[in-house]
Amino acid sequence: MKHTDRARVLLEHGHLPDAMREIRSAMDDLKARISSIPDDAPITPADIQFFVNQDLAQLKPEDFEGEAINWADLKCDEVTISGDEAYIWISELSPECSKLPAFIETRMSQDTGMQCTVICEW
Repeated sequence: MKHTDRARVLLEHGHLPDAMREIRSAMDDLKARISSIPDDAPITPADIQFFVNQDLAQLKPEDFEGEAINWADLKCDEVTISGDEAYIWISELSPECSKLPAFIETRMSQDTGMQCTVICEW
């Protein structure tokens, strides 16, 4: 049984201190797994796609007023990498949009060290 499963069961039975110990153990395990990833591990298209979708899910529509965006279905469909460039396809985003693509390009360029270009698909 995983730490998180044990913590859930303990919480359901009112054992908060024991549940907190399980949660701390789960966090320690996660930190150990993360620290085992080499700093120079290559960034994959799947990594970028995951982080772009995480960023898209946290955006506020009011910050991109005036842009034609279908917020309900907005997502990164594909990422390709060529050398030190990443091409990020985002669906449900009008090609006329500028703020959201610029935000993602800047954010992903900073996070990956690559030149990132967003391609909008409507």
